[in-house]
Amino acid sequence: MKVLFAPFALLFLTACAGVQADKMVRHKAEVESYTAALRSPVAFDAASICTASAKLGDWYVTSISKETPVMRTPSGMVAAAACVGIPQGATELRLNSNGVGNGLAFYGTTIAFASTQFLSADFVLIEDFPKPESFAGEGVLSGFAVTSDYDLSKRLSSARYMLIYVNPDSLEGGVKVMDGLQQIWVPYAPYGEFRMRFLRK
Repeated sequence: MKVLFAPFALLFLTACAGVQADKMVRHKAEVESYTAALRSPVAFDAASICTASAKLGDWYVTSISKETPVMRTPSGMVAAAACVGIPQGATELRLNSNGVGNGLAFYGTTIAFASTQFLSADFVLIEDFPKPESFAGEGVLSGFAVTSDYDLSKRLSSARYMLIYVNPDSLEGGVKVMDGLQQIWVPYAPYGEFRMRFLRK
């Protein structure tokens, strides 16, 4: 059994190393593309991007891609951003940055770290979270995410919209994930998917 296992393990790790190398090449190209786009931001236009609203208690998914406008956000930060309306009565929020990739555990995975800005009904900035507290988890192989939780009952109680944006500073970071064999580096990418749920306590 050991004789059969050793060649299989070697082939598997070789394949994984190839997937990881391809990921890092793709990641570098995406970071360069995003960094270039930051030089030509458009103005923040709430009427065109703040059109969708989440429903209280339901999971809502949005994403940031190469097609997402890079704008000068209300805080002054230049970044690609998505906007969602906060449902009436929400007092807490769980926001997941979902891992995306092409299989083989985490070897092909990248993840976009979610920074946030909370805005009033008139789109005035209430608070900016360029580096919110977060933790990795949410299911490991199934639904792996980096998660941030927000209390909307106090300082953010008057917020009616939330901007999710990719802070350029996050692109230098990432998270280490253990797949059972070794630690794998999952870099923070400029593009990715975000899943959120607003709740009432």
